[in-house]
Amino acid sequence: MKAIIASFLIIAALTGAGHAALKLTLNAQTSNPALVAGKQRTTYIKVGLTGFKRTAAEERSPVNIALVLDRSGSMSDEKLNAAKEAARMAVQRLDADDIFSFITYNSTIGVVVPATKVSDREDFLRAIDQISSDGNTAPFGGVAKGSGEVRKFLSKERVNSIILLSDGIAHVGPASPGELEDLGKSLIKEGISVTTLGLGLGYNEDLMM
Repeated sequence: MKAIIASFLIIAALTGAGHAALKLTLNAQTSNPALVAGKQRTTYIKVGLTGFKRTAAEERSPVNIALVLDRSGSMSDEKLNAAKEAARMAVQRLDADDIFSFITYNSTIGVVVPATKVSDREDFLRAIDQISSDGNTAPFGGVAKGSGEVRKFLSKERVNSIILLSDGIAHVGPASPGELEDLGKSLIKEGISVTTLGLGLGYNEDLMM
């Protein structure tokens, strides 16, 4: 779970940074140092990205981010706690000129924080802390609602993005990888990117991809 939170922070830190000359550091590790030739075996690869530090004097493009959080029953306990911690850390990294919206979904979709400039972080943090898990899952509706909030301030002068935190389980509404892919493609055409972060060891990789 720490790796998931770290990945989210990297995305939050680097989104719109606009420094082509600065580079990321990539680290990769395998769960097994060696594999036996000719035999099938499952192994895992852990890929880590380390971003560059931004000095106080540097500027970045303002962002317009919709954070979409899965709060269904399957996200209880550790997964939801990790998602909320990542959300809190992301809010702390936003600047006063950034636009933030916060959407949650289970069987229904809720706009917890409508798209607005970051003025009072404490209000955002309190809204995140109050989220609990129950019900079924509607990721398509959550992303679609997030796109509606991003459109309110859609601008070429901003980095327009939706960040989805979920275990990738879908019960309500369009639920196939193909349907969600089509939604992502349509948003890209509008200038809205979608980043998905899978929570838990058993998240639905196909759906999140």
